[in-house]
Amino acid sequence: MAGKVSSKDSLTIDCPMCDVEITITQDDRPGDQIFCVYCSTPLKIRKKKETDEIYLEEDF
Repeated sequence: MAGKVSSKDSLTIDCPMCDVEITITQDDRPGDQIFCVYCSTPLKIRKKKETDEIYLEEDF
């Protein structure tokens, strides 16, 4: 799912596994690995080339 702007410095994206909202800050960049705070799934921050849209992908 695409990100939703939640404030000036952060973005809220749903976890692809459990649908919990995860806040992505400006410090988090495409290619970084993060973990869902609820289900602990490892996730990689990705960016669509065509639209620069940020999304999360499972990183098993």
